[in-house]
Amino acid sequence: MTTVLAESPDIEQSTLAIEADAADRITAASPFDFRMRTAVGGGRDNIEVSGALAPTGNLTTLLSGTKLFRSGVAISADASLGRSRGLGSLSLNQADSSVSIRVPLAGGRKGGVAAGIERSAEQSYRAALLDRSHVSALAVLQAVAGYWQYAAAQERLEIHRASAERAEVLVEVTRALIRADERPASDLDLVTSNLANKRTAVSASEQGVIDARYALGLAMGLQADQLQGLGLPLTAFPAPGRVSERGPGVLPAVLVRMAIGARRDLAAARARRNGARLAWQGALHDLRPRWDVVATVGHTSVYLSPNQEKSATPLGTSGLNTFVQMRYEPIATNSAARGLALRTETSYRMAAVAANDLTRRIGANVLAATAALNNTASEVVIAQDAVRLSGRSVETEEAKLRLGLATLFDAILSTDALTSAQLRLTDARYRYAIALARLRFETGTLLQHDAGGVSAETHRVLTLELEGESQ
Repeated sequence: MTTVLAESPDIEQSTLAIEADAADRITAASPFDFRMRTAVGGGRDNIEVSGALAPTGNLTTLLSGTKLFRSGVAISADASLGRSRGLGSLSLNQADSSVSIRVPLAGGRKGGVAAGIERSAEQSYRAALLDRSHVSALAVLQAVAGYWQYAAAQERLEIHRASAERAEVLVEVTRALIRADERPASDLDLVTSNLANKRTAVSASEQGVIDARYALGLAMGLQADQLQGLGLPLTAFPAPGRVSERGPGVLPAVLVRMAIGARRDLAAARARRNGARLAWQGALHDLRPRWDVVATVGHTSVYLSPNQEKSATPLGTSGLNTFVQMRYEPIATNSAARGLALRTETSYRMAAVAANDLTRRIGANVLAATAALNNTASEVVIAQDAVRLSGRSVETEEAKLRLGLATLFDAILSTDALTSAQLRLTDARYRYAIALARLRFETGTLLQHDAGGVSAETHRVLTLELEGESQ
């Protein structure tokens, strides 16, 4: 399972999706970045003086910065310096600086749609992290299913090999009986054809093992040249256990509540729902008419300076500037804001429906997985008894055959019955192992989740002990 977490392409894609959402989160925060602008310009004009053109020159330097806060308040600062060289010996110099603050009283408060989009991006990023955990659990579930399929295929091969060996023994016994004139020679055709059938089943089972090995390797995320190196399955099928319908133990209702709290895909769906709600709320703030108070305070200095360095000392004056303004913008003229509010509301309602539907499906899937686990556990117990009884029947029929009290058909039928019982037991064990892994997945307990990510523990696909486990 550790290999799956490290090599699965699905998990790698979900990691890249996290990086994309992280980039979207940065983009969504851009309206609240500090923005600075600077400009330097100069020019030369010709003006008419006494019927002739006289040249004049000017030079301007500008520096400004703006900052929008998430409360909706915006602050801007400007500084400029201009110099105009006139016709005479003096140049006009002017320096201006100002700070302006805009406070929204209605529309635009709390950052409006920009803040809503940023908060929504935060939730989308959180959902992407949760999605990776869910994708990891799904990848591990597929790998676990592939492993149990591989183990079942190997066990079926061993069963068919044992069946073929019993058929070989039956051929040798029949030959010995024919040599002793206790069986007709025609009996050899029956037992040799039976042996051929058993060997055919062995060949088919060998191919089944190969197919299961490759399927497991692909589920683990291995490359093509690594598939051949997969060894034989070593972990045995889990012992059967049941979920209590009532009384002490783990109850289905408890498992449903556990799943609702532990499933990462449901947490991701709820995060997206919350993000859509935040975007909608931000758009609603911009649906109200804008009433903004704008206050500006600044300083202006104007002075004359000589064009020649040795001229007289510059003369000038300066003063403080203040300005207060009330701005109004009716929403009736802003169809974009109204359209965005409708769009974000629809997105929120869709996300809410998706989260509620997933909650419903998780509850139903947990109950279905619980029933499957209990049924397959009963199958395993019954199949074990069938194998035990079939084994005794084979021993009895073989003894009767040697004593001449049974026919070859009886011996063949008894061995075939044992083989069928063993195959049904393997299938029951396989289905139980799948049901256990499925229940673990549906309840969100297949993997260990912590601050450092997810980790896989083998005991989680071998036991049903859910209480006290860390989620």
